[in-house]
Formats: sequence, C-alpha cells, structure tokens
Amino acid sequence: MLRCKYCGEVIGEEELVKRAENPMIYGGHTESYRCPCCGNDEFDEGELCEVCGKFFSSEFGDDEGREGICDGCLDGLLSVETLLELGEEGRAEIEINGFLRSAFSVSEIEEILTRELLSLPPSYLDRERREYIDTDKDWFAETLKMKRNAAGRSQER
Repeated sequence: MLRCKYCGEVIGEEELVKRAENPMIYGGHTESYRCPCCGNDEFDEGELCEVCGKFFSSEFGDDEGREGICDGCLDGLLSVETLLELGEEGRAEIEINGFLRSAFSVSEIEEILTRELLSLPPSYLDRERREYIDTDKDWFAETLKMKRNAAGRSQER
C-alpha cells in the first residue's frame, strides 16, 4: 500500500497512474508514477492495520508495524492485565533469597509482586508496560493475532 504525501490518499500500487516524461527535457525516455487523485509523485510505503484499518508507514523497516498491527493498536491491546496473562507463557527462573523462598510459596511470591506492581503510580506502571512490550513487539503481535484468530474460530462454531 502507498499513501500520497500530498493528499494522503491510500492506494494500491496497481492504482498508480503511469506517466511518460518528455525525453527532450529529461535527456531520455523516463516514466513516473503519479497519485490518481492529485498527480503527486511522492509516496509513503506501508500497510493497513488489521485491527483499526488505518494506514501506517513501513518506510523505516518493520519497526512501525508488527504482523500487520500498528504500534498504536499493539500498545492499546496490551494492558497490564493482558501482559500478566501473556507472561504465563514466558515464565522465567529467578534467584531469590533462600529465607524468603522458604517463607513463601511461588504463588504467594507472585501474588505479592503482582499487588506491588499494580500499586505503582500509573505513569511508572505505563512506562514499565511499554518497555516490556518493546522487548519483543513481534512476539506480542503474533500472539495477539493467534488469540484473535482462535477467538474468531470459536465464535464461528
């Protein structure tokens, strides 16, 4: 997909207007592609977000969109609660003080840590959430798509 830098129209490459340039002016036969709406020849490359349907730029590589999901939707879909749920799939071993480990079970430690996490100031908690998402946006987007697809299949039945 392309978005015209002048008028903002989102178009497919097949919709571009092909225009031959005057060989006397440019020193040889050249062709350019123009926006069918305004005639401009400058475009941003990108795609339409599968969640919100808006165009997002992929001009800077894959940093802007993950698995067809724009960063805005990825951020909006990954609440702290969702990240805690998805974190179950990425459980990690940690080292902890032996006395604390003997005094508390793993589930009690998780409960204490979750309570403390949720009691953080909203701005700090949001920063932690965003930093966690940034560690592997591709994985989060792929996982969200799989969950959405699975939910869609179960609703069809």
